[in-house]
Amino acid sequence: MTTRTDLAALLSPTRVEDFVQSHWAKTPLLVRSHSKSRFDGLLDLARFEFLLTTVAATGWLSIVSGGEIKPPARDQLTIDGTPNMTAVVRAVSEKKSLLLLNVNRLDSGVGGFCRGIADDLRGLGLVLGKPVRANAYFTPPHAQGLAPHYDDHDVLVLQLHGAKRWRLHG
Repeated sequence: MTTRTDLAALLSPTRVEDFVQSHWAKTPLLVRSHSKSRFDGLLDLARFEFLLTTVAATGWLSIVSGGEIKPPARDQLTIDGTPNMTAVVRAVSEKKSLLLLNVNRLDSGVGGFCRGIADDLRGLGLVLGKPVRANAYFTPPHAQGLAPHYDDHDVLVLQLHGAKRWRLHG
């Protein structure tokens, strides 16, 4: 069974209209759920691994370490430009994060989810300066991909697997 993963379901119990009025571009909103199936139907680990092993790394994959985002080094790629999985496993064992960019263009389910969020927000009269897109991070346990930072755009963060301590600031 696929769980409902539209904007209303993600923000529940906060209504989308209340989120837009009180939080959008103003203040963080943290929504906790204890449901392990909350994001079923979105990107799971098997799909992440499939995308990782099939996309040409140039422009799609970055290795994140110490707050620095770098494309894979030449030795981390195969001759056809896909990630060398031995090098990827080594990077993860060295506590580096993997970043897949524009997953909305690689996975039809994630792409539909992003288009749905954009439609929901436009339906409330918001003018979006850019398309809604999705990046996916895989960070090994006891590691931190990015240093604390500030995004100059609105971000919805979904913790799909595992556990992480998040610190949100206004």
